[in-house]
Amino acid sequence: MKRKLLYTIGVFAALFTAGEAAGQTLIRQGNVAVEVNGLSQAGDSLYVDMHLTVLGKNVASDESADYIPVLVAGRDTLALPAVSLRGKNNYKAYQRKLALMSPREREAARYDAPFRVLQDDKRGMRSLDYRVAVAYQPWMDAARIDLKVVGCNCGKSRETNVSMAPSETGGGRKVVIVHGGNLITPHFAYLRPGEEAVKQRTVSRVAYLDFPVGSARLDPAYGNNRDELFRVSSIFSALSGDSYVHPDRITITGYASPEGSRAINRSLSERRAGALAGYLTGRYAFPAAIYDVRFGGEDWAELLSLVENSRMKGKESVEAIIRYVPDSIDEVRNISRKKVLMDLDGGDPWRYMLRKFFPALRRTVVKVDYTVASFDLPQARQQALERPQNLSLAEFFAVAQSYPAGSDEYNETFETAVRMFPDDRIANINAAVAALSRRDYVSAARYLDRIDVVPGESVYDNAMGLLLVLRDRDAAKARPYFEKAARAGLEAARQNLDALDAVTGNKPAPPAAENAAKGRRKR
Repeated sequence: MKRKLLYTIGVFAALFTAGEAAGQTLIRQGNVAVEVNGLSQAGDSLYVDMHLTVLGKNVASDESADYIPVLVAGRDTLALPAVSLRGKNNYKAYQRKLALMSPREREAARYDAPFRVLQDDKRGMRSLDYRVAVAYQPWMDAARIDLKVVGCNCGKSRETNVSMAPSETGGGRKVVIVHGGNLITPHFAYLRPGEEAVKQRTVSRVAYLDFPVGSARLDPAYGNNRDELFRVSSIFSALSGDSYVHPDRITITGYASPEGSRAINRSLSERRAGALAGYLTGRYAFPAAIYDVRFGGEDWAELLSLVENSRMKGKESVEAIIRYVPDSIDEVRNISRKKVLMDLDGGDPWRYMLRKFFPALRRTVVKVDYTVASFDLPQARQQALERPQNLSLAEFFAVAQSYPAGSDEYNETFETAVRMFPDDRIANINAAVAALSRRDYVSAARYLDRIDVVPGESVYDNAMGLLLVLRDRDAAKARPYFEKAARAGLEAARQNLDALDAVTGNKPAPPAAENAAKGRRKR
């Protein structure tokens, strides 16, 4: 049985003029306004639909501010994903940090990432649609929305809560929320991963070591070396303290920025990479024979990425030169990529990159390839808690199956597996099914969206059908997915299809082949 409740939203008294004229529901803090378009509850999710507008400049170049919508009812609160405004330099640092992340680090960061990151700009207006879904809880029936602003100023945080107070012109706007249970009792299916014959893993770190000009002597106390060496040493300490891993190769690659001659850059980068190798061999008992020191080159690819993500003047010309002018010297025309860049616009772009981008190119990448032992179930359960990166997907699956289906440990095991294998199809399907089982439809949709659909993948089809019927209550769209999975022989899909038929009273017509067979029997 469905019931209807009224969800009351107050309105912050200081509205944009246009908003007042149109009767819109807005929250405003400075030059940032949030318009609440609607809230709706269906099944076990609360859907939030808002529109955010930013005018002019709000934060200093090196600072940021997070605007966080918060549902509040008495002592119950739920913070929704933030919209982060970043000043010019802060935004560049954020983009650079993302560019330097490995795919696995970037995927892990998504779990705590803001809803959207915007560069703050004094020019014009920026706006975005803000739509999220969260797990519905009964206390939300009496909730209001606050806007919390968390700013950064020299490492110190400040917080300001801006609540939507009752409007001076006629009270709060009311939005109808429809409550309703699931259309069907869902039946879930998971994919069993294949065994991994040899568990080979790779871990890497990027070090920005400081050296005196022209020197390859590594001084841990020089510049920022202490912190950079700690970052690199942390992976060596973890591997050396793990009796289940065996390092196979340690590759240390030195990269250079393009100023100066290539020969000098190669020699200096190799010697500096070798200095780091010497530092590590003196502290960790890994065989010297597995170290491989090499020159990565003048890193034009990374420079191109930095230029593309910048707002430097004349960036289009710089990008074209890096892409299309050969790096090597053309003896006939006496030009090279480097020379053309240095001559561009009187050398201004070159000097800008020399100051802003080149220091980031002078780096050393340390990569360790290693092999991990196989585990029995008790060992695997312990590794899942302490060193989940050591497990294979098959071992994760065995650990999950050792817990009661639907338990916190069961679901968390599938969540951990997809964090360790963010690009794996089976890991994402199983994480989506686990999310569906705990009614986390936002996460389920995110995992399913990552998957390249394979025809005939019945577990995926069953999961898509469940998402549509549980989240959207859309039996018509869910049915074809259940039918495909049931035809492939998936029992859970057949049960879901039968349950859907029982609810809708809409049995599908028999397949054409079955109709033909019945016709033959009648004749």
